Amino acid sequence: MKTVFVFAMQDERASVTSRQEEVVYDDNVYYLKTGIGKVNAASSLTKFLENHDIDQIINIGLAGSVSNHDVLDVVIIKQAYFHDVDATLFGYPKYQVPGMPLTYESDPQLLETCKKISFQSIDTLYTGDQFITQKMPFEGVVDMEGASLYQVAYFYHKPIVSIKVVSDVIGKKSYQSFEMNQGSERIANIVKQLKEVL
Repeated sequence: MKTVFVFAMQDERASVTSRQEEVVYDDNVYYLKTGIGKVNAASSLTKFLENHDIDQIINIGLAGSVSNHDVLDVVIIKQAYFHDVDATLFGYPKYQVPGMPLTYESDPQLLETCKKISFQSIDTLYTGDQFITQKMPFEGVVDMEGASLYQVAYFYHKPIVSIKVVSDVIGKKSYQSFEMNQGSERIANIVKQLKEVL
């Protein structure tokens, strides 16, 4: 199986590879750095899939928590939403992009594979183009890229799963005090574990 690990930032994959290119191929897997935000994530993964034949997508990165998590918890994502989408005026449920699924589900087989690594919980991911610093009307983890990657995977019929390392907990911990090196090392450990079970 050909796998691409997708990261938003170089800081997230720094302990995996020190190379700076957008796409790094090493040890039979690809490491893709997309940049921050929904458009960067979607366009980068789209370009990658147009030029590489891969079988599965694994998104790994940092996320804030609006739920009962601790910093550095490893959270496996079961489903992903866009929290900043609201077309309810036109009869769509909140979070649904018109014409697209309300929620994007992680591939069941990949989800089961991810359960073989060390993790703290399985939860829902909410994606939007804002850094969340206050309580939201939902519980789970939040980032700025994940659901966009799921939407691209949906277009290309590629199995996808996401794993997030909690960098801050809303109302409890501040992102400013988060040690990026610890996060990067935790991510590298996840990648190592996954490569042993994929």
